[in-house]
Parts: sequence; structure tokens; C-alpha cells
Amino acid sequence: VRSRRQRQMCIRDSNKDQKRTLYLGTGAEGNGYVQTYNKYEQPTAYIGSNREMDGVVVLNDRYGGLGFSQSGKE
Repeated sequence: VRSRRQRQMCIRDSNKDQKRTLYLGTGAEGNGYVQTYNKYEQPTAYIGSNREMDGVVVLNDRYGGLGFSQSGKE
């Protein structure tokens, strides 16, 4: 049996310097997420699902270092 990979839609945006600033789409495990980047292309925020399928929010500092992370799991 041959499986066909489904085409995934996403939204990506860049600033005037062609640096990525936004990704909204589907990750490798089929979860939706939003990732934002600053003008240096460092990740600044993530909202989506983790490997356990729980909601998660992550905030990074200007260098992409972890600042805050919270799972929605009780």
C-alpha cells in the first residue's frame, strides 16, 4: 500500500530585510503552532502543542534563550 503525504499549508512572513519573522503551520508530528522571530531571526515566542499533545507557551529573550515556558497540562 502506497501512502501519499498530505500537502501542508503554512503562513510565513519576513521583514523588509528578508529575515523570517513568523511561521504558522504544522509541525513534524502533525501539531499546529505559531513561532515568532525578532529582526535577527532569533525565536521569541512559540504557542502550540508539545510531544504529549498538551498546549504549551514558550517565551524567549532577544538572543533566543529560554525565558518562560508553561504547559497547559494540569
